[in-house]
Amino acid sequence: MAFSGDGKTFFYAKMGMDGSDPGIIAYDLETGKERYLFRNQPDDPRYLTVNASRDHKRLVAGLWGKILIIDVDSGRVERFEFEKENLRFPAWSPDGKHLLAAGRTKEDGDFNEIFIVSLADKKVKSLDVSRYFPRGMRIMLTLDWSPDGQMIAYDTMKIISETNLIKNLIPKK
Repeated sequence: MAFSGDGKTFFYAKMGMDGSDPGIIAYDLETGKERYLFRNQPDDPRYLTVNASRDHKRLVAGLWGKILIIDVDSGRVERFEFEKENLRFPAWSPDGKHLLAAGRTKEDGDFNEIFIVSLADKKVKSLDVSRYFPRGMRIMLTLDWSPDGQMIAYDTMKIISETNLIKNLIPKK
C-alpha cells in the first residue's frame, strides 16, 4: 500500500479472492473512485505488496517471482520474472535504480535471502544474509531501504512445528 506524493490517492493491490477482478488500484480519496492501473492476467499471481518510489512516480508490486513496475502517470507496466530466486515483496532504493526483494537461493529452500535487483540490466545480487539465520527462519512481508541507502530493514519469522497428542478423546461406555 502506498500514498501518492500529494496524498490525494491511495494505491493498493485488490486481491480478488472472491472471484472479483484483481489488480493494482488507484483510489481517489476525495471522490472514493477506484481506477485500475493494472488488471491481472489469468496466470498472474495476486499481488500482495505495492510500494511507491521515493519520487512517487512509479509503483512496484510483487509476489512469487513476478514483479511489476507501474508508471503512475502513463500507466505503462514493465514486468520482471525471476524464476530462480522467486523474488517477492520488492521495495525501492532511494535513487530508484534498484529494488530490494526477498527470495530464496535454493528451489526447495525457505524465503530467507535478500536480493538487490538492478533495474538497468535486470541483474540480481544476493546479500547472503541467510547464512546468519537459524533453520526455518523466513523473511516476511516488510523490506525497506533507509533514505541514505546505507541500511536496510526487514522482518523475520521462524516457523515452529509441534506435535500434540490428545488421549481418551472418546469416553468408553
